[in-house]
Amino acid sequence: MFDQETMMNMVTKKLAEGFKQFPPEAQQSLKNTEVFILRQDNQIRIVCKSMSGDEEESKRVANGIGNAVIPLLARLIGGFKCQVKYQA
Repeated sequence: MFDQETMMNMVTKKLAEGFKQFPPEAQQSLKNTEVFILRQDNQIRIVCKSMSGDEEESKRVANGIGNAVIPLLARLIGGFKCQVKYQA
């Protein structure tokens, strides 16, 4: 049987371990970024906003998050047997 809570805990733990491997400046950039996940009609948007006022930093973070999360999200959605196409 599928245990969503166990899977989420495992994924969260792995992400936290990976975060510790990032250079200090990358860790600080992530901490300075607020991420909004918005549901709008038939779209889900992930928006990154700088909390320090450095919009270039938030763009770099958004690109990094997109590169890391979009393939994972595509695999997760594919697990529901949907056809998934994505653009990284």
